[in-house]
Amino acid sequence: MLLRKGGAIIGALTIELDKQQALDNAQRVFVQQSLQFASAILALQQQASASVWRGVKQRLAQRLSRWLGEDSWRGKLIAAALLVFVVVLFVPVEYRLSADASLQTTEKHWVVAPQDGYLGKVLVRPGDAVTKGAPLAQLNDEDLRLERRKLASQVQQYRQAYDTALANSLRVEAAIASAQMEQASIQLRLIDQQLERTQLVAPMDGIIVSDDISQTQGAPVKQGDLLFEVAAATGFLVQLFVDERDIAAVQVGQEGEVKLTSLPNELFTLRVKTITPISEVREGRNYFRVDAALVTESAALRPGMSGSGKLQVGRRALGWIWFHELWYWLRLSVW
Repeated sequence: MLLRKGGAIIGALTIELDKQQALDNAQRVFVQQSLQFASAILALQQQASASVWRGVKQRLAQRLSRWLGEDSWRGKLIAAALLVFVVVLFVPVEYRLSADASLQTTEKHWVVAPQDGYLGKVLVRPGDAVTKGAPLAQLNDEDLRLERRKLASQVQQYRQAYDTALANSLRVEAAIASAQMEQASIQLRLIDQQLERTQLVAPMDGIIVSDDISQTQGAPVKQGDLLFEVAAATGFLVQLFVDERDIAAVQVGQEGEVKLTSLPNELFTLRVKTITPISEVREGRNYFRVDAALVTESAALRPGMSGSGKLQVGRRALGWIWFHELWYWLRLSVW
């Protein structure tokens, strides 16, 4: 005979009798009553000895049984929603990897101070378009012009002394005057070269992308100091900064799009060219720089613009897209 509790079988009772002996009605009633008491006692013992996990499973099974019963529409709706959610987790979709983007030019020239001096007039500002040979700034040349007038006067004096010595047949004095005149002429040519270099000109057609130095007129500069950066107005390069956790998914040749903060209504197509093998720290995290060429360009583009880029790195399950960052974090935390 089976022992039941709440519809579940929890045990069995076996009675041994002689073949010629059978239970009468009073004995059957006694056995039935004993089964009820035994079932209750066994159920209590099982609950007391069951583990926490087993208890949880039992309570969950009981609750699911109530929810999924024939008359429970709410349970069926929840089960159907869970089933749809699980199925959706495995649906493959195109994964677009996001990264911060910065627009750079493929060609850039520096204009540096050719010699020690003082900054004079500044003729351009950041963002100005310039053509090759256009003046950018002028170094103060007053001291050089004074030196030039002094040397020019000396050259004239030595020439007069040379002519006088030749007229009087004074060969030694003529040779001395000639040497002095030649030395002064050389110094004069050097001064002329320095005067030419005081005017700074654009080395190429492009756009000024350096800081504004128009407020520093009269400031001293040393030879080699950077004064201007001129960037080409075409042939742009997009620098994407990809998190180190996602860099393994990026490959040369992958395409994507970039949206710039200055041009929010336009999307520009890009293609990955190179992946820098050295990471750099940005806001406390490691990022790899990915250089991508712009497939589509616009006259409104300017070097230094920033925005957000998205790379198409292949198909991934929706569940992976939603939860892979959490999985990476848990894997590193538990390790």
